Amino acid sequence: MNDDRRDALSVDDILNEYYAADSARSPQPAEESPLRTPQRRPVTAQPAPQAVPPVRAMAAEQRRAPVQPARAPMQAARTPAPKAPKKAVHKQDYYDDYDEPPRKRGGALVALMLLFVLAVVGAGAFAGYAFLCRTVFPGVEVGGIDVSGMSLNEAVNLISESFDAQGAGDLTLQMDEYTFHLPVSDVVGGVDAMESARAAFNYGREGDPITRAVDIAKARFQGADVELTMDVDRRKLSAWLDNIAGASFDGPTQPSYEVVDGQLIVNLGAPGVSFADRPAVENQLVEKLKTMDLTPLSVEASIQNQDPIDLAKIQSEIQTEPKNATIDTTDGATVVPGVDGIKMDLEKAKSIIGTATTGEFTIPLELTPAEVDTESLQSLLFRDTLAETETKLNPNEKSRTHNVELACNYINGTVLNPGDEFSYNNVVGQRTSARGFREAGIFVSGRLEEGLGGGVCQPSSTLYMAVLRADLKVTERNNHGMTVSYTPLGEDATVSWGTLDFKFVNDTEYPIKILASREGSYCKMKIVGTKTTDKKVEIKTNTLSTTNWSTVRQRDTSLKPGTERVDQSGSTGYRTETFKIITENGQTTTVKANTSNYRKRDKLVLYNDSSAASSEETPSQPQESVLPSDPTLAPPSTTTAPEQPSAPEQTAPPAQTAPPEQTAPQPTAPDPEQSSTPNTGYDPNVPSFGPGQPIV
Repeated sequence: MNDDRRDALSVDDILNEYYAADSARSPQPAEESPLRTPQRRPVTAQPAPQAVPPVRAMAAEQRRAPVQPARAPMQAARTPAPKAPKKAVHKQDYYDDYDEPPRKRGGALVALMLLFVLAVVGAGAFAGYAFLCRTVFPGVEVGGIDVSGMSLNEAVNLISESFDAQGAGDLTLQMDEYTFHLPVSDVVGGVDAMESARAAFNYGREGDPITRAVDIAKARFQGADVELTMDVDRRKLSAWLDNIAGASFDGPTQPSYEVVDGQLIVNLGAPGVSFADRPAVENQLVEKLKTMDLTPLSVEASIQNQDPIDLAKIQSEIQTEPKNATIDTTDGATVVPGVDGIKMDLEKAKSIIGTATTGEFTIPLELTPAEVDTESLQSLLFRDTLAETETKLNPNEKSRTHNVELACNYINGTVLNPGDEFSYNNVVGQRTSARGFREAGIFVSGRLEEGLGGGVCQPSSTLYMAVLRADLKVTERNNHGMTVSYTPLGEDATVSWGTLDFKFVNDTEYPIKILASREGSYCKMKIVGTKTTDKKVEIKTNTLSTTNWSTVRQRDTSLKPGTERVDQSGSTGYRTETFKIITENGQTTTVKANTSNYRKRDKLVLYNDSSAASSEETPSQPQESVLPSDPTLAPPSTTTAPEQPSAPEQTAPPAQTAPPEQTAPQPTAPDPEQSSTPNTGYDPNVPSFGPGQPIV
């Protein structure tokens, strides 16, 4: 066994090795395993090998001392056997004889404990140094000023003195071959030396212990630069960069176009040069100011391409139909110039430009001039009277007459350009006391009541009569539930806020204006515009059916016994068709304007027969006036002027209203008044109103 091998083994290992050698030389029972039960023999008579170190040899002697007397006789009688060749012994062989490998010595644990003690001692010393140090830690700078080892006051004084010198320097920006300088004093209002010194002093004194230790070590071995606390005017800095960009760089020129003399001039624009990252450049300059790093900042430029030309978008923006000159409806006098129609061939424009990315190109356009230009409109504007109508009213009905006049005032002067739609409710507005309307008679379910705006249907009906004769296009019209006295059948137009409206469109080639007024006993409407033909319009209404009214008698004990009175006049019901007979350029055409349905209203007589008064109506009783059985034969109380054509508008008849409750038997024969010859004319002074609508 060599010396290195012997040094690596313990005393027990050496003894086991020798025991194994003796067992190899002595006969052993076959059933016994030398590895499991080694035979320990006295080894006192056998000299220890010379290779064993003295210390280990002494230990071996001590282990063999107790068995020397027992083995002495045997040792003397034994004949020395020839030595067997030595077998290489491996450490693993000895591991097989034991349940576990030999234990290692505890040197590593001792070393770790020593390192831990040294770390604790070092950390304590470092913590004591950091706690007891009352100056800026070594390696700390503020704004490039070395303040390490200084007290707070010393650092404040040094920062103030140093900035006075550094503040006179320039901030430098380097871009390619250009160099730009900005005096620090132009963008820095001042430095707070105390806050800056305090920031330097606190470096390494904030955060958890590990963070503090790392900061102190970093400052000591690498250095640390704390920012100055200063007032930087970023607006001035940004303005300086804007000036630099304007002097050195050009932004991209975006595509543009204009229409000149019937041609489209397209400019494709051009690329531009600008800062690679403008916000980043500004932030870098601010950081340099705070650390007083006045070394030049190099900035790279970047190329920015312009947007591609969008010919389809240009086409949608410039292509238009021709528009005639019109009137500004806010004042009714200012002329809005006409617009020529423009048409662009998109595929032709693409072929002209091709694959070009820059340059200017001319693209032809197809122009369609407006039929009515500013000059012609001014000369023809409101030149002719298209239609003029009037209806009669009773000026003694003060509230109703006031409402009629107020509605006319709202309508008067209304201008409609070609294609504009007139809405009676929108123009006249809601009928409220705040807008000047008064309480006047209205019919609700066939009975007369007081309501705001009573009478506003008369201006709408008078205007409808004029619209028919001007041959304008009617888009909404409703007849009254029952006949009215101031217009012929088929020529009335009832309105009600929020439900029924009267609307028409100016379908002529020129603007029109409505002139409305109440003059004495008449409501007047005039439509002026520009006549382009010799058109004339006549109105004719045919009665399709007639429904006669009856007399209904109803007991009313509130009346004086033996008396009676007429509570509601009778009104005949009609179903009519109204036509416009239009003559233009010698040709006559008939156009249906509307179909109207008017319900009948029975005559209601209240009586009290408590004193056995006669229940039969006598011919001598006063009778209510009724409309003619065929009002189309009555001459209209209007003056008209022929006018522009328009499509007729038909409306469905309003819903029927249930007749008043009858408490007395209804006569089986027609009322004597019905059998008489009807009046062939209608009396405007005798109103007949539709139920649920304002009196008009």
